[in-house]
Amino acid sequence: MNPIVRHFLRIDARSLGLFRLAMGAVLLGDLLGRWRWVADFYSNEGVLPNHNHLFNLRKGPGIWSALHAVSTDGEAIFAFAVIAGIYLAFFFGLWTRVFHALAFVAFLSLTARNLLLEGPGNHLVLALLLVTLPLPLGSRFSWDALRKTMSAAVEKTPAAMRSFRPAEAAVVDDRRLPGWSPLSLGALAVLVQLFLVHLALYLQHNGAAWKAGTALRDALGISILASERGFALRDAGFLGGLTHFVHYAPALAAVLLLVPVARGPVRIAVAALMALHGLVWATLFNFTSFGWSLVAASALALSSEAWDGWTTKYRPAQARTVIFDTDCGICGWIAKLLIRLDAAGHLTLQGNDELDHLLRRKAPWGPVEEADLPAGIDAALADRTFIAVRPDGTYATEAQGLSEVLRALPGFRLLGVIVGLPGVTQLVGALYRQVAKRRHGISAQLGMGVCGVPLAPSGAASAEGSDPGTLEDPSPFVRSGWKITGGVRELVALVVVTSALVQTTKVNEIGFKVPESGALLAFAHWTRTQAEWKLLSPEPPTESGTIVTDAILRNESNVDVFTRAEPHFGVDRPFTLGEQWSAYFRRIHTDPYEPYVAAFRTYLSRGGPMNELGDVNQRPLGVDAYWVWAPAGGGEVEKKRLLRHGRGGPNAADASTEKPSERATERTRDSTFKPAQRLERR
Repeated sequence: MNPIVRHFLRIDARSLGLFRLAMGAVLLGDLLGRWRWVADFYSNEGVLPNHNHLFNLRKGPGIWSALHAVSTDGEAIFAFAVIAGIYLAFFFGLWTRVFHALAFVAFLSLTARNLLLEGPGNHLVLALLLVTLPLPLGSRFSWDALRKTMSAAVEKTPAAMRSFRPAEAAVVDDRRLPGWSPLSLGALAVLVQLFLVHLALYLQHNGAAWKAGTALRDALGISILASERGFALRDAGFLGGLTHFVHYAPALAAVLLLVPVARGPVRIAVAALMALHGLVWATLFNFTSFGWSLVAASALALSSEAWDGWTTKYRPAQARTVIFDTDCGICGWIAKLLIRLDAAGHLTLQGNDELDHLLRRKAPWGPVEEADLPAGIDAALADRTFIAVRPDGTYATEAQGLSEVLRALPGFRLLGVIVGLPGVTQLVGALYRQVAKRRHGISAQLGMGVCGVPLAPSGAASAEGSDPGTLEDPSPFVRSGWKITGGVRELVALVVVTSALVQTTKVNEIGFKVPESGALLAFAHWTRTQAEWKLLSPEPPTESGTIVTDAILRNESNVDVFTRAEPHFGVDRPFTLGEQWSAYFRRIHTDPYEPYVAAFRTYLSRGGPMNELGDVNQRPLGVDAYWVWAPAGGGEVEKKRLLRHGRGGPNAADASTEKPSERATERTRDSTFKPAQRLERR
């Protein structure tokens, strides 16, 4: 394969699989963060009932969300449970292609259900899910790949297992076996998407604060933008150097993404830059899932050379002979799985009916040599447990043996170390002994015969070998289907990459623009792949502000319903409500979102987040909501009233510091002393 073509048109299947695992974790973490506020943001008892959202969207081009059909908090919880199931299936790679598409639809529905929560993190997650949709994310590290691999694993004897060899790349590609990844415009689309994100971030961070190295310090002083951890680090001495890293890392990553030589070390450097850059955004700021998405996307930068240099490197000290029970179906199944995970060729499998000598190799998949059986290993021990024998003749069993085997497998070494830790070893050992005593019964229940293979599938390899080259060729009908799906894949990839170019150059100031297309802009709008990468651009805001509510409850206490403490009219404290409320507060006080204030007032009239307490005394008789702000570097705090319910809060008489905008004054004039209708929580 031409190295240049491969560089731009192919992503290693292991990179795709690792990305799926990382992005699945990002999706689950995002859903967990939203679940805390499921009733507040996604039901009709929250800040934005579905009918109110749809009514306010009627004048625009339209937004679609499956969650617009959800009304009660019970329905919202059920919908979230369904989405969690979709994300889990995507994470584990179960019917990966289907659940990949469903994960995109689910996240799109969450995003479009409440646009006041939308941010660059939403745009990046959707862009990455969409741009990778044409690619086989389930080709490695997935249940789909495991099922397909093990269905062809028909070796019935340890000798047949020792004859196993990994399939050649040409066979993998021809048969679309696990590990297959095509030459595709989809890979080019991924590369273009990552390049555009990093280019836009670098070019738009062109303010004086970025060049002076003070941008992060300035931004972390704005509590509503900073995470609690970030706000605590706003005066840290390392922020100057970190600012320069955040400024220049995207430029370096964008350039290195295009370098087609020395792909192993270059792509490792790109992945490291992307991951570290993403961690800064993820840990220090409230920009939804933006930072974690960059961390997940770093997996896509890893090249085949980087993977091969790590997974196929043979280390003689990690060679192990694994002696297992050949009469146990589940033991044989696990043994066949191990040799397929052993990309470096460290393991030699030996049956417990072959104990005349110790069998071992001194090179990956090299000739099997006989050695003296270590003292202490006999038929009784081999019948009771599996045994992992080291090169020096020492051995381990049960949990310690499992630790030895895992350490020999690329990608499982850390897990092996964990299993070998004191305490963990005893726990795993106890579990192992319970399973070992019942292994034959478990094998029977699973329908496994000797070595875990009850019957050889039609067209499968012979019992003494597992060379994929002996499998039947795919039928002409199957190959025709591959051509059709491949054509659809390339068409989708072309639309996605073109849309990314058009949208990114339209909404970002990066020095050039691709001619606009109404159809592609509509595509970006409906998929919410808005591509607006303006984080702290051109430099951090000059004002720090937040929403403060001033409520008088039925028990006559005065609280901010969000903090459940006395209202604090200042911006010198960390923002503790998380990313969702940060995005909402930053929008609700601005002119474009004025139509959504009425629903916010109704929500506050029920007690806001305090309504979940279910105590009528925790509901407000009156409440005012203020946008409170001050210069980012410190200065006089000012406020303007956003809304009023009932008689207002007890601090309403303090009008000397209140500077309501014209629209706020007009709005509160009509709403004063008009209590909202009480709605009980269902």
